[in-house]
Formats: sequence, structure tokens, C-alpha cells
Amino acid sequence: MEEVRGGVHEEGVALVLDSNILFSIVIAGSRSRAYHIIERYELVLYMPEEALIEFHRHAERLRRYVIKEFETKVMLAFMLVRIVPRELYEDKLREAYAIAKEFDPKDTPFHGISSKAQRTYMDRRQGYY
Repeated sequence: MEEVRGGVHEEGVALVLDSNILFSIVIAGSRSRAYHIIERYELVLYMPEEALIEFHRHAERLRRYVIKEFETKVMLAFMLVRIVPRELYEDKLREAYAIAKEFDPKDTPFHGISSKAQRTYMDRRQGYY
């Protein structure tokens, strides 16, 4: 995250990505609207390590929605993001919870990264699916 300055990375704009947007890529693969936006604008995406736990919790349900090539779509989706270890944003979690509790307390780690790195949190309420 240190290499990102002023919201723009040498590859594109840096954002914190919500799990549900990543899950939409797992379901639709390169046909998803989110995938096209990410690719078109060369977005640099970050997610907290908790996103891996969330994915594991929902993997079987996601598998039912994916008609074929589940593993390939999972790899495609996770290749688009950089997983951030909790230690790098842990000091912002209290502040992040104050924000997240108004919408969804489970999003606290995402807001923690957003606060720590001063990045926008791209979530499902913004309609990026």
C-alpha cells in the first residue's frame, strides 16, 4: 500500500473492493460488468485478509451459481486484487467501525484499509456490479 500515492498508482486508480463485487466476478467471470470496469480503467484493488475467510464461507454457494470453470473464475477474480494483511490497517479498525456500524459492521476491515491508505471503498451500494 505504501507505493500508492494520491489515489493514483502507476497502473491506475487505487480502490478498496467489496467482497460482493469480487463474488460477482467469480459468478460471471470476464463477462461481469465489474470485471470490464476494473480492466478498462486499470484499477488497482485492495481487500483485507478477512475477504479470504468470507470467500471460504460462501464458496459452496458461489459454486452453485457458476455454470462451469469455477476454479478458473476464482483465480481470475483473485488475480485482480491485492490482499492486505490485517497488521497493516489494524490501528484504523476502531475508527473504521465507527463508519461501518452505520451501514454494515462486517465491512469494518474494508473501511480500515480505506482509512489507512486514504482510498475509496467501492461497495455494492454504489452499483458497480
